[in-house]
Amino acid sequence: EAQQYADEHGILFLETSAKTGHNVNELFYEIGECK
Repeated sequence: EAQQYADEHGILFLETSAKTGHNVNELFYEIGECK
């Protein structure tokens, strides 16, 4: 549901986990690419 909303509005959406580290590096990479 959240991914669909993001797609419809041109917003980046990534699920992350501080516990496992899942997608944490990817999130910072994507933030850096937005500039």
